[in-house]
Amino acid sequence: MKTNLLFDLDGTLADPFLAFKNSMTYSFEKNSLPPPTDAMIRKCIGPPLHISLEKIFGLSPFMAAQVMLDYRIHHSEHCVQQYVFYAGARETLTALQAKYKLFVATSKPHSFAIPILRYFGFDTFFKKIYGSELDGLRSQKTDLIQYILESENLNPMETLMIGDREHDAIGARNNQVTSIGVLWGFGSIEELKAAGTAYQAKDWPDLLSYITKPLV
Repeated sequence: MKTNLLFDLDGTLADPFLAFKNSMTYSFEKNSLPPPTDAMIRKCIGPPLHISLEKIFGLSPFMAAQVMLDYRIHHSEHCVQQYVFYAGARETLTALQAKYKLFVATSKPHSFAIPILRYFGFDTFFKKIYGSELDGLRSQKTDLIQYILESENLNPMETLMIGDREHDAIGARNNQVTSIGVLWGFGSIEELKAAGTAYQAKDWPDLLSYITKPLV
C-alpha cells in the first residue's frame, strides 16, 4: 500500500509560468542577453535552472550563474504572489491529507518554495517541504528523493512521486519509487510514458481516484 506521497511544485501543484517568465526576462535583460521566448521558458520549468540555462540557452557556466543570481533576487522580491495554484489542488490535498503523509519534493530551493506555499496557504497540507539548496545541492530529483526517503525513513515501496516532467519519474525510478505523471503541467504524455510513469492523470479527480482506488 502506498502511504507516502511526494509532490512536485512547479507544473504539478502550481503554474509558475508568469512568475518564471517575469524573472527570466528581467535577468536576461540585465545581462544584455536576447529575451527568452515563451517556448524556451516553458522548456526550463521543471529541471534545475542552471542546467537549463546552459543546455537550452547555451550560456557559459559563468553567465548561467550570473543570470540565475539575478533571477533569484527578482523572483524572491517580486514574484511569489504571481504563482497560480491549479483548480482542484486544494480539494484533492484535503482529501489525501486525512489518509496519507504528504511531502513536497521540488528542485526549486526550499527557501523559495516554502514562502510560495505559505503565501497561498498550501504549506499546512504537507508534513515537510523539501527542495534544493541555493548552492545546487539536491537539485537533481534522484538526490532529492533519496534524501527525503532517508530523512523521513520512508519505504520506497510505500511511496509515490507525483510530477509533470520526466525528471520526477526518473528520480523516482532511480530510488525504486513508483511515479505518477500529471498532464496539466509542462510535460507531454509521451515524455511521461517514456520516463516510466505508472499512470498519467488527466486532472485532479483522476489523480485522486487512481491513488485511492482499492488494490486488486
